[in-house]
Amino acid sequence: MITTGDKPSGSPPPRDQALADDLRSIEKHRPFRWGLLVGALAAVAAALLIVQNGQSTRVQWLLFDFEMPQWLLLAVTLVIGAIVWEAAKLAWHRAQTRTSGRHQTLSSARRRLGRS
Repeated sequence: MITTGDKPSGSPPPRDQALADDLRSIEKHRPFRWGLLVGALAAVAAALLIVQNGQSTRVQWLLFDFEMPQWLLLAVTLVIGAIVWEAAKLAWHRAQTRTSGRHQTLSSARRRLGRS
């Protein structure tokens, strides 16, 4: 005789239990984040490059001609590169969002007109 606390053998686990099991298996098999590792290594390499170059250097930019510490020039170049990278990512994301919006609008219009 089966009581309320017993589960019949061969029956599927309750829905909440199945979801919990799925979440545990996903957490166990989390992929390694290669981008994070590469980014950390690049940051360490950039820091070492900046620290090891302390001598003064002559810089010519547009009409300006001046001397500055090489570490400062490298740091400024690194910051400018990061700003350009973020601006490019923002432009890419906006373009993708606009393209997605256009596709959704076109799809919606086609459905209203009865076309596929």
